[in-house]
Amino acid sequence: MDKKNLIIKKALKLFAERGTEATSIQQITDYCGISKGAFYLHFKSKDELIISLIEQFSKQIIYDIDQSVINHANSKDVLYVFYKTSLQSLEKNISFTKIFVKEQNHTFNNQLLNIISKFERLMKKNIYDLLNQVYGTKIEKNKYDLTYCMYGLITIYSKLFLVYKIPVDFEKLAHSLVEMTDILAHHVKNPYLNFDIDEFMNTKFEVDISSKQLTYLIEEALDSMKSNKGREIEEESLQLLHKHLKGEQTLANAIIKGLYENIRQQQEYKELSYLLRIYFNF
Repeated sequence: MDKKNLIIKKALKLFAERGTEATSIQQITDYCGISKGAFYLHFKSKDELIISLIEQFSKQIIYDIDQSVINHANSKDVLYVFYKTSLQSLEKNISFTKIFVKEQNHTFNNQLLNIISKFERLMKKNIYDLLNQVYGTKIEKNKYDLTYCMYGLITIYSKLFLVYKIPVDFEKLAHSLVEMTDILAHHVKNPYLNFDIDEFMNTKFEVDISSKQLTYLIEEALDSMKSNKGREIEEESLQLLHKHLKGEQTLANAIIKGLYENIRQQQEYKELSYLLRIYFNF
């Protein structure tokens, strides 16, 4: 494990146990068995480390949900999958989640506030798209209220295990939340939000990525595959996408979608597959 990841892993444990304010850089370096100089090679301050942790956490949640929903896109259970994955991902990354919730409520760091705000908007945008997929025009009048309700249900019910430490049956809870959502979707007669309060439809900039950036990420993935045998299909898929992005070869959309599907199946490339989907607008 490289030193940067070591610092992140050890700091996460200390922050979860003691809180971010009560944990000093000295305590982090002592726990890691490194010098302060080694710490400052990777992070300029404790705030920068916290920002890195929050950013890593928020991306992990988004990628987990995106992959699960895409895998069940044509299933009637897609809402159930969304709720279950969202809550399980928060519970799986509970140390991250606790830091996220605390910093969300107490931070005055503008960079961190922007990351948290970006995460919330992306979550709401994903919920909004999911609701349109499931209910279509049936929720035209209450789609924004319903988006807020779904986001609120996840936030409130996650407190069962985050705050009250109550064991949760995620399957049962997800089914219950789907039932609540269905009732709201079909029976709310007087919705309150009749405008796009968070500009749900204008959040592409939040995950905007250039062909140059995507090319670089593909090159990194290809380098990692050199020592990983049995990934010939994924490697060839990335090579073809790389050539397409650099303008060396033009591929039809159907072929690009097929190459993307080859990458999407692999857990270790879920960040890359998410960004490919955003870039090519699948």
